Amino acid sequence: MSMIISNYLAGIPVPKIAAQYRCSVQTIYNRLRQAGTKPNRDGSSHVLNYARSYLDEFRRRFLDGLLLGDGCIRRQRDDANAFLSLGFKHKEVRDYFVAPFLCYNPWFSHKEPFRAETKRHPDFTKQHNRWYPGGIKTVPSDLQLDPLVCFNWFIGDGNYHQVKRYIRLSIHCFQENEKERLVTLLDRLGFRASLHSDGQLSLTKASSSKFLQYMLVAGQPVPICYRYKFGETNVNKHPPRACC
Repeated sequence: MSMIISNYLAGIPVPKIAAQYRCSVQTIYNRLRQAGTKPNRDGSSHVLNYARSYLDEFRRRFLDGLLLGDGCIRRQRDDANAFLSLGFKHKEVRDYFVAPFLCYNPWFSHKEPFRAETKRHPDFTKQHNRWYPGGIKTVPSDLQLDPLVCFNWFIGDGNYHQVKRYIRLSIHCFQENEKERLVTLLDRLGFRASLHSDGQLSLTKASSSKFLQYMLVAGQPVPICYRYKFGETNVNKHPPRACC
């Protein structure tokens, strides 16, 4: 699935992708629809409907985890609507995070840093208001953690210490009361965490091991370049689910 999306993002026509994988054009269309986009019959992106919301429950939770990390929603002063903006060192990570939002017809770069920006849409304006009240990124009061949210948060802004075997999550952009709330949310899930002066949150060794297993319940594909983040955890025991 990820390679099909990557080829599509690279501008390769759908018929050529089908020929590469020795399958029908309809099969490729079906895979792209599963990833959240509806390409036209010529392989181009669908027309974005501004009166319709594409942000279903899965995409909203996916977005929450992304925004806890490096994701960003931007709204320029004179624009009626906001857009999702991404930038990563690894193309594979960029493609993973943009996949559920292909339905917003993203623009993307082909060199490092690998960027992607969706079209402006009311869905992102609503989430911008939720995450950026007053223009400052803030943990929403209604944020809830689950395996998918935690997985994206960890992939985007987490690290696993291979020797000491504990997880650290970067939360330096948030205010102290918000950092404490994230600790509380983790504690409610049974994970013991503490704050550090360098703007990071760390989990105990025991909680880190459980947290790795907990995240993989989401069934999301672990980018190959980030498998090291999971230490000795067998990511293959958790088969990936479709993006949407």
